[in-house]
Amino acid sequence: MTETTVEEAINLQETARCRALVAKDIGALSELIAPCLVHVHATGVIEDRNSYLASVSDKLEFLHVERRTLSIVDHGGFAIATGQLDQIVRNRFTDQTHDMKMVTSQLWVQQDGEWRQASFHATRLP
Repeated sequence: MTETTVEEAINLQETARCRALVAKDIGALSELIAPCLVHVHATGVIEDRNSYLASVSDKLEFLHVERRTLSIVDHGGFAIATGQLDQIVRNRFTDQTHDMKMVTSQLWVQQDGEWRQASFHATRLP
C-alpha cells in the first residue's frame, strides 16, 4: 500500500470508530479494534478489548465524538496516528457528563487485510 492509501484507510476506520461510539454500535466497534487492544482513557483507566467493549456498552454514553486532526505515519503493516479529539461522554452510573478536549495516540495494525486499532491513549488538553 502507498502511504496515501494507508492514510485514507485509517482515516476511514477512525471515522467509522467515532460513529460507532455515538451510535452505540458495539458490533461495528468490535470489528474496528484488534483482539490485543490496550485502551488508555484520558482518566488513566486502562482496559483490554473485552473490558473496553463492556464499558462502551454498559457504562459510557458517547454523546459527541469529533476528530479534529489526525496525522498518520505508515510503518508497513502498522501505523501510528496522533491528533486532537473532542468528546462529550456521560457516565451512566454517576450521570456525570464530561466535555473533553484531548490529544490521542493510536497504533493501527493490519490484520487479515483490514486496519484495526491495537492501542489508544488519550490525554486531556489543558
